[in-house]
Amino acid sequence: MKPRIKRSERLDEEIISSLEDGQTLTQICSGEGMPTLRAVQKWRRQDEDFENAVHDAWVRGLQTRFDKNYDDQQRLLDNPTNYDPKHINAMATITRDRSHQIIAAQTRLDRRYAVQSKTEHTGGGP
Repeated sequence: MKPRIKRSERLDEEIISSLEDGQTLTQICSGEGMPTLRAVQKWRRQDEDFENAVHDAWVRGLQTRFDKNYDDQQRLLDNPTNYDPKHINAMATITRDRSHQIIAAQTRLDRRYAVQSKTEHTGGGP
């Protein structure tokens, strides 16, 4: 069992920065000197400003994850002879699926990424 960690501004900033860097909250909370996931979730429920900061950092972290995923794809394209064809195919599938998941999350969480389309019906009916 992890020792209890007291919340501080420094700790909040470390959590926010790590989320912006694309780490997951579960990864962050598993780190040495970090609070448990349960503690962070409790802090989020108790502090609306912290909840909003965590959410915003997580959304920004999606872009970081997208960029890292793109870097992985590019590495495969730049060095195809370094990998077994089955490995490349598996990695291409995984990175494609990750991209789709990230884009889906972005379009729901950040309206700037949502497709802005409008359907217009004109004309009379029978």
